[in-house]
Formats: sequence, structure tokens, C-alpha cells
Amino acid sequence: MKALFKLLAFVLMLMFVYAAYVQGNDPDPLKWYLMYGFAAFASLLFLFGRFRPIMGLIAFIFFAYTTYNNWPASFEGVGGVDGDFLKMGTDNINVEMGREALGTAIAAVAMLLYALGAWITGPKED
Repeated sequence: MKALFKLLAFVLMLMFVYAAYVQGNDPDPLKWYLMYGFAAFASLLFLFGRFRPIMGLIAFIFFAYTTYNNWPASFEGVGGVDGDFLKMGTDNINVEMGREALGTAIAAVAMLLYALGAWITGPKED
């Protein structure tokens, strides 16, 4: 079970680093660098056994609240331009907000899983 949680944390850490990297063209990249950077750092803490359940619960609340705030008035998916999912530009604010909301939702679920994993596996012995 511990190895599965660590593998998940490693994969999610890579995903969060990549998500932060691609925010360079966003109108507010610093906000997303910080959010995804924090999620990647939390993944790293979990990998090294330094993540505590309370940290995960607090981070979960933050990311869940951010997801709620970013959810678009009308969810129109996260697709790309002209049906091509690989082209990520869009003039549709609902699609952009949907992407942002789903990104923070993934981070929220990750933080909840890290809290659960830290609770199950216990703290690292020094």
C-alpha cells in the first residue's frame, strides 16, 4: 500500500510540475505557479515521509474552495480549438475556467489522498 501511494505521489508531482510549466501563457501565471508548485512540493514531502495528515486536510480545503470559486457559470468542457484537444488556446472563458477548476480539483483530490496515505502509513521514523 505504501509503495502505491508513493508511486501516485511521484506521478502527481510530475504532473503538477508540468501543469505549472504550461501556465506561462496564462494571464495570471504567478497564481498558478504557486498553486501547482505547492501541490508538487506537497507531493515531494509525501514521497519523503514528511507529509502530515493535517497538512493534507488544510490543503484539500484550500484547493476545494479554489475549485468552487473557479467553476464556470456554464461548464463547456476543457477541449481545445476546433475539436483538436492538443490545441489549448481558447477565447471561451467558460472553457478556460473549466480547465482551471479541474486542475485545482485534481490537486484537492491529491491532497486528500496524501492525507489518507500519511494517516495510514504513519510518520517516517528519524
